[in-house]
Amino acid sequence: MKFMQPLNLFKESLKREASKRNQLLGLKVGDRFLSLAVSDPENISAAPLTVWPTVLYDKASVAGTIQTLIPKHNLMGLVVFSPNISLKSCPIYSYIGGLHKSGKLEGLMYTCWDEDFTSKNVEFMSKHHVEFLKSLRLPKHLPEKCIEQFAAWYLLQGYLDFSNILVAIDKDDADPFVGD
Repeated sequence: MKFMQPLNLFKESLKREASKRNQLLGLKVGDRFLSLAVSDPENISAAPLTVWPTVLYDKASVAGTIQTLIPKHNLMGLVVFSPNISLKSCPIYSYIGGLHKSGKLEGLMYTCWDEDFTSKNVEFMSKHHVEFLKSLRLPKHLPEKCIEQFAAWYLLQGYLDFSNILVAIDKDDADPFVGD
């Protein structure tokens, strides 16, 4: 596994030809659930993939699951979500170390993304998903699991939104007289 800065990972995913673009996998490790989401090949939108109880999956099992998803979704990168990633003591770094030590994710690039960065569009959609699920009056564990499944999607979509905006701004700031 190779660490890349968040925007550099995104830019790397765009360097490939449109027909050979690789997708990004979002990983959210929560206290109770672990959730995954995957981007579309253009890395514009995300979709929820799966959710499991955290206690059932050790790092080697998670690495094995991700390994099976690499060819299925043509994955080139992993975006790991956690609060306070700027702190060196953040527990997610230990988790990533365990994934790396498994040896199952060689060649996969990864980055860390702070959960606090989301787009207004994603916040709006997430809020309404939560309200809708609560209004269904489902058994207590079902809405919680559904909300957790959306966690990785919610965070990956925020990462994609920010990255696409920054890449577009970067293109707009390019010198129009260079490269002609």
